[in-house]
Amino acid sequence: RNGGFTDYATFVVENPSAPLAPADFTSQFTIQESGLRLNRTTGLYVQTITLTNTSGIPLPGALYLIVSGLPSGVSLIGVNGVTANIAPVGSNYFTLPLAGGSVTMLPGQVVNLQFQFLNPGRAALNYSLKVNRTSIAP
Repeated sequence: RNGGFTDYATFVVENPSAPLAPADFTSQFTIQESGLRLNRTTGLYVQTITLTNTSGIPLPGALYLIVSGLPSGVSLIGVNGVTANIAPVGSNYFTLPLAGGSVTMLPGQVVNLQFQFLNPGRAALNYSLKVNRTSIAP
């Protein structure tokens, strides 16, 4: 710190042939979920998820929001029409965008994601969210 300015240097060092195990960063975030609304044009239920880094320090990426515990018959649709899966097997995930092509998520940085659920049986939508850091592509 110098005057009113603060700068950070973040390093993640690991052996590429033996990557670090995913780290749970959920406690470093506040996660807010909007209510669900039905998009009558697409038939999808839409929800906005807002994540804020509340840790006070930059968090090294890559960071992933993992969605688990969706009811049977409910699918989570990503921005490009699909989501990918990482451990635990069958969990959907979204890559959190980092500011300005950075490799860290800055203190106080806010990320908004839009969830779209295909829910033909109109099941109650309950699920859990977790933020993980891993250096390898899932």
